[in-house]
Amino acid sequence: MSSALQSPVSSADRLGFTIFMAVAIHAVAILGISFSLPDVSEIPQTLEVTLANFKSEEAPDDADFIAQNNQAGSGQLEEKQLPTTREKQNFRRTTYRMSPPVWRLITVSSLMTKCQQLKPLWLKLMASANSN
Repeated sequence: MSSALQSPVSSADRLGFTIFMAVAIHAVAILGISFSLPDVSEIPQTLEVTLANFKSEEAPDDADFIAQNNQAGSGQLEEKQLPTTREKQNFRRTTYRMSPPVWRLITVSSLMTKCQQLKPLWLKLMASANSN
């Protein structure tokens, strides 16, 4: 009866087949999947946009930039140039400081004040606990 229960496939055969299948699946995955970079044969066209400070009634014949309003150009340059500013923004703070830790903000006097505020409530709770 014990010979009828035995399988013709041993545990070593099962282990070998499992390792073979794992290697085969990994080989198909590694060799079958490839990555490639797209062709960069031409650079995409860019669009230059600027904010118009002043509004003009007439649209320019040949606009150099796109803006929210029509604006006739000004200046002395022959060729187009991006708008710039000569003004420097002055920030209020030039240095930054670390804030103090929270435990330094809690002073002894503020702690005593909180304890004095909670003392009547504590006494009331103790009296009600003693009466029960």
